[in-house]
Amino acid sequence: MFFSPFAIIFFFMLLLGLFFFFGLIQVGIMTIAFEKIGLGPGQVFGFLLLSLFGSYINIPIRRINTELTEMPSTVSFFGMTYRVPINSHPGTMVTVNVGGALIPIFLSIYLMLKWQIFIE
Repeated sequence: MFFSPFAIIFFFMLLLGLFFFFGLIQVGIMTIAFEKIGLGPGQVFGFLLLSLFGSYINIPIRRINTELTEMPSTVSFFGMTYRVPINSHPGTMVTVNVGGALIPIFLSIYLMLKWQIFIE
């Protein structure tokens, strides 16, 4: 089992950063760039919130079969011994992340239609 002693500190730093950026949106500092392209503070907040929650969702597209390789069952790193998890699904799964790919694509299409920018 992998255990990072700093994971809880990193989690709280991430949480503090998220509150900071969402606070900047509500204050209006970060919305200046979005207002120039035609998005209001509510839309920016919704876009970032959807992107955040959508980052947990991966849509599988294709599985690429590969050969199984022999992996050690344990690994020693800085004097700590960790158990390597066994991959029960051989191969590579190609996925599309909702928060990192689909939502920005939909936002780009929305802005292209709104500003009537078309690729020729």
